[in-house]
Amino acid sequence: MNRIVGLFLLIFLNVSGYAENNEVQKVMSLNLQEGQPPSLNPYVGVDLRSRCLYLGLFEPLMRKKSDGTLECAAAQSVEVDPSQTIYTFHMRSHSWSNGELVTSSHFAKAWRLALSPTSSCIRANLFYPIKNGEKVKRGELPLEDLKIFTPDEQTLIVELEHPTSFFLDLTATSFFSPLYEDKETEPTQFNGPFVVGDAIPDQSMTFLKNPLYWDAEAVQLDKIHFTFVKDPATALEMYEKGELDVVGDPFSSLPLDSIPSLKLSGRLKSKSMARIFYIFLNTNTYPFQNRSLRRALALSIDRPEIIEHLFQGEEPSLSLIPKPLSLLASKSFEHGVEDPVFLFEQALEELQITREQFPKLTFSFAELSGQKELAEYLQKKWKEKLGISIEIECSDWNTHLIKLKAKDYQMAPLHLTAIYPDLMFYLDLFRHKATLGNYSGWEHLGFRDLLKKSEMELDSGERTTLLQQAEWELFQEMPVIPVFTQNFQYLTQDSLNLVISELGIYDFKAIQIK
Repeated sequence: MNRIVGLFLLIFLNVSGYAENNEVQKVMSLNLQEGQPPSLNPYVGVDLRSRCLYLGLFEPLMRKKSDGTLECAAAQSVEVDPSQTIYTFHMRSHSWSNGELVTSSHFAKAWRLALSPTSSCIRANLFYPIKNGEKVKRGELPLEDLKIFTPDEQTLIVELEHPTSFFLDLTATSFFSPLYEDKETEPTQFNGPFVVGDAIPDQSMTFLKNPLYWDAEAVQLDKIHFTFVKDPATALEMYEKGELDVVGDPFSSLPLDSIPSLKLSGRLKSKSMARIFYIFLNTNTYPFQNRSLRRALALSIDRPEIIEHLFQGEEPSLSLIPKPLSLLASKSFEHGVEDPVFLFEQALEELQITREQFPKLTFSFAELSGQKELAEYLQKKWKEKLGISIEIECSDWNTHLIKLKAKDYQMAPLHLTAIYPDLMFYLDLFRHKATLGNYSGWEHLGFRDLLKKSEMELDSGERTTLLQQAEWELFQEMPVIPVFTQNFQYLTQDSLNLVISELGIYDFKAIQIK
């Protein structure tokens, strides 16, 4: 039996009694186009879909409200010392789904696990603001030197390397969730609004309201039903029949050819996001080590044409930072845009090969709406513009993500949504090539120095200047190809009051069915 499915069934046996005496009245149904999540461990999944699910199952110290403000969650209060480097969290008295008390140690052990040198936490770099965090992760210091303290069961003290304006935002993400067991295994206990219910392999799964959740009275939904339908047209048809309450980003793409009519009808909803669509380039493989080639590929793309014909409603972007967070105006890029054909000729000279000797490249993509069409478009355009031959290959989402993590690819697209509302999220991704989420494998000493200086700068104006320079440096190097800043596009039934945060998180706790 599939390991995760077996776990779903095991947990269901433990929690199914929650609803036996009370008929489920409010059920939300939505579709996970990418299928069954690879894991329910909040330190494993990095994609937006997974982060939404995790925040339905786990309660971090803080929670992000739909208006972007923070509120206490597992923490009842927090104190920050004058140096803004020591945070003291006082825990709220609440329990796991098995009734055991959630303690400060459950958070401390989970964070230490993420920073263990042998941990497979994809975004361990998010914990680097914690003093000695990066050195511990790199094995330069023992885990005991990590500045996280638990003087008692209800107090968690964290010392930072330097003031970090977005640290509380980090503690509101799924990555900073507690774990009942500090192991890289599938979780069996949850402290969030919901627990895992039953599952049918490759078909569906459910979340059930957690009666032991500390704020259970505020949770309106009794059950969330997830289907795993890959075809976006079928999912849209299910929505039209009333079988789904919501369809669209980020869980299930809308069919591209349906967007114009849905927009014309006034039913299509849109929300601006700090989310960007990249084409990752594996800079550890030949010939993508070459900067001129990367820029030639990036600058030969007609972004407005892609938006008009493939991804309607999005915003074309040349910056590697999504527009809501970018510090550079669009006109800033005008003097930095070179002729892609000239750049390609320069790349050939630097690689010391002829056009005839240039290798065929492979573009890998997932079974998601629009990605096949994009692959075919780029295949055609790069052939016409640069004379490059592109082979395209498709795989399911989970396999696609595995290839990216293993850097077993040459070119591959991926949506990337900010985890916290600061452009450092995107810049930090490219700080070290060893960062697990840095699928491009690129790093640059000058770029890294700019980030380090910005972290030590207490003056907000000077910090902004340094980050602007870093954003420009990233554009010049182009380790990934930016295509567009994405807007969420989705449909909801009239009976559903959907709550989506500024970072694209579905707040299942706050969702209501009228």
